Amino acid sequence: MKINATDNLTPLPELARRVAAPAADAQDAATFTDAAALTKKLAETADVRAEAVARAQSLIAAPTYPPEKTIRSIAALLALNLKSDDK
Repeated sequence: MKINATDNLTPLPELARRVAAPAADAQDAATFTDAAALTKKLAETADVRAEAVARAQSLIAAPTYPPEKTIRSIAALLALNLKSDDK
């Protein structure tokens, strides 16, 4: 078996100096030109959506809401996780 020794390996510190990090591009910089517009839009947005409130009121008024199947499923989950005081 023949082994060829390589004496031309570059030491790590020298290699690190040659592979310097590139300077930051102007494209990489964050710009917030639209931040003021977004803040204004957020301030103008209503905290309460009237259509969502109306839907919730109609569901509450419905005698079949929530469906019996949903109530039974929730009751079953609660019963499974019921902890007794007798430990």
